[in-house]
Amino acid sequence: MSTDEIRLIDCGSKYYEKFPNQEKVIESKPLLKDVERELLGYEGIVLFEIKSEPSLVSEYYPNPKEYADIIYNHVKIVL
Repeated sequence: MSTDEIRLIDCGSKYYEKFPNQEKVIESKPLLKDVERELLGYEGIVLFEIKSEPSLVSEYYPNPKEYADIIYNHVKIVL
């Protein structure tokens, strides 16, 4: 997916019955570079939650282990 396509993903306005009191907000998925910028100088623990759908592996992203390694290796250099 392109950066522009990622920014179009809706991450907050969808209604879920399990969370009837959840405030709906219009948010998009942050890009890794946006997260890095926010974390500059932060010295705490950072947790990345990476989700994948087995049927979409290789089509949209690498297998989970490879995906995690890519992110880890990038983040340890930047942060």
